[in-house]
Amino acid sequence: LTDAEVDGVLEAMVELLDKTVAWADALRRDRQFTQAISKYDSAIRANPNHEESYWGRADAYYARGALAEALQDYDKVVELTNREAEARLARGTVLARLDRLEDALVDLQAAVRGCPGNSSAHFELGSCLHRLGRLELAIEAYSRAIELEPAHVSALNNRAIVHLLRRDVEAAKADWETCLILDRRRGTVRHNLRVLLSKAKSQR
Repeated sequence: LTDAEVDGVLEAMVELLDKTVAWADALRRDRQFTQAISKYDSAIRANPNHEESYWGRADAYYARGALAEALQDYDKVVELTNREAEARLARGTVLARLDRLEDALVDLQAAVRGCPGNSSAHFELGSCLHRLGRLELAIEAYSRAIELEPAHVSALNNRAIVHLLRRDVEAAKADWETCLILDRRRGTVRHNLRVLLSKAKSQR
């Protein structure tokens, strides 16, 4: 083959790979995860170091609840990517879901250092610290998530729970009342606040 013919073959292969990944992405967005994973598999067979295919397949596995498979792909993403903070956030989140909390903590701390303006990174770090029993640090992380995203209801709700664990009833009440202002449909928050108020009344 001439150089021009080789270039033509390579361009055709790249074009086919791009189309396969675009198809997989569309299937994933449509929540057709099994089909999406199959397309990502094809793309990875064609290029075993194709970063975007690993990202997409990991996200599809995670959405389907296949956490071990998602973790394997996020491991590969961390190896390949220049987007380290984003990759460490994704992997840390999966590690936490797998109850590998100390490993998750390492990744989530790296994610916060690499992207300090990402509210999701601070929220996931707070959740990990909360589960590890490091309550003051958990409050700090949740608080930073709320500073970055004042309407972050999940961070407010979780911070309220930690405040209650530390017996700071007034702070917990304030966070849950803010949650209800932001989203009155959250039944869990309403329930938590009712229980808190009921206990407060019985202690008077």
